[in-house]
Amino acid sequence: MDTDDPALVAALQVVIASAEQPMEPTRTQHYAVAATPAGYAVSEESDPLAVVASSQAVRDTIYARSHRRAFELAQLKGWMLLYGGLVDIEEQRILLVGGGGAARTLAVLGLGLRGARLQGADSVLLREGQVFAVPRPLMLEPELRQTVAELGPLWPRLPREGTVVVLDPALHLGLPWTLSIAPLDHVVLFDDGPGAIGCRPSEPAEILTDLVRHAAPTTPPRPELVTELSETLSTARCHRLGTGDALAAEDAIRRLAC
Repeated sequence: MDTDDPALVAALQVVIASAEQPMEPTRTQHYAVAATPAGYAVSEESDPLAVVASSQAVRDTIYARSHRRAFELAQLKGWMLLYGGLVDIEEQRILLVGGGGAARTLAVLGLGLRGARLQGADSVLLREGQVFAVPRPLMLEPELRQTVAELGPLWPRLPREGTVVVLDPALHLGLPWTLSIAPLDHVVLFDDGPGAIGCRPSEPAEILTDLVRHAAPTTPPRPELVTELSETLSTARCHRLGTGDALAAEDAIRRLAC
């Protein structure tokens, strides 16, 4: 981003993840920002993009646009985007799907704080049975301050997006955050149905329908998506997890790697 305004640079730094990842860049996107009487004029590759009122709006515009470009390029290379968290426990790769963003983020963060290798809590890319976490900071709802004891002393100093706290696991907690591409070993679907307590095995065909619902709108047509997800599930054991207790959920997920 080409700008001489330190406030704009600071705003963008909030949403840039420090995760190390194995992929080489395939394209560089250039954005320029200039102050005008009407607001901040944002351009992409010298083409006008938007005029916005604040540094946060500049950040949001560039963040959304650059991610859209990245996912478009990924899709051209055969990757499909699915909303879900990803952790590695004892060499076992575990995909967490559903549960709402807060429950999934809480599980990923709790597992990372207790020894799992955190990959991501927001979304993953799938291709030919391989899975890769999208490197995004964790977005924490206010209620998590009381749920995760380790966050208490840090909370006042963490950057914010409205009421949501933005947490970089490596930068703010010192957790190792190195992403890798690998096949899945387990898929855990959060199940909040009545009476759904504990972690129980499920057939891939039963999980498949739920995974399709959690695919991003930018994914290819349903037949291609189903084929890709079926290949990904061919190496994985599937489970449904139902519990209202965060620590119990963590324990059930951790036992899958034993």
